[in-house]
Amino acid sequence: MRLVNQLLTLSSAEVHGPDDGRADALRLDVVVQQVLEDLSAQAQAKDIDLGFAMSCDNPLVEGHPVAVREIVMNLVDNALRYTQPGGTVTANIDVQQDRVQLSVEDNGPGIPEEQRERVFERFYRLNNRDSGGCGLGLPIVRGFASRIGAEVSLRTPASGVGLAAVVVFLKVRDAEVTAAS
Repeated sequence: MRLVNQLLTLSSAEVHGPDDGRADALRLDVVVQQVLEDLSAQAQAKDIDLGFAMSCDNPLVEGHPVAVREIVMNLVDNALRYTQPGGTVTANIDVQQDRVQLSVEDNGPGIPEEQRERVFERFYRLNNRDSGGCGLGLPIVRGFASRIGAEVSLRTPASGVGLAAVVVFLKVRDAEVTAAS
């Protein structure tokens, strides 16, 4: 059933192109907190320390609620699936000029640099990973990110261990917030 749901979600992410300026102003921190609450039982079952940090106030991003939620849900779910019991997964929000950056970092096995682009392909999985995943989470993330004008990348965290999945969203400008209020 999970595979069917992910295929439908991927189809939704890929079928539609950019949404021609019909984006909503969303509080990214609220979306992240809801996803972390929804996945907290999964983290507890593996004794994973699930954390959240934010270095800004009111991080408003441009996007559609379903797209932004799916991006966050798939990144956190992937991190939890691939992190070993007793590990850590942390979502972090940071604002940089006209962008809001979400990074989901874990201290799991990571992804070798030469395979990082391939994991965005449908059904591609690293050979030695028994996560119960089907290789659709990151293609879903990239599809929705592209649809709302966000950018996705993978890197090694500063600690040198694990993986950081980074999504850079367009920040809602102050004038847009005032006009929308």
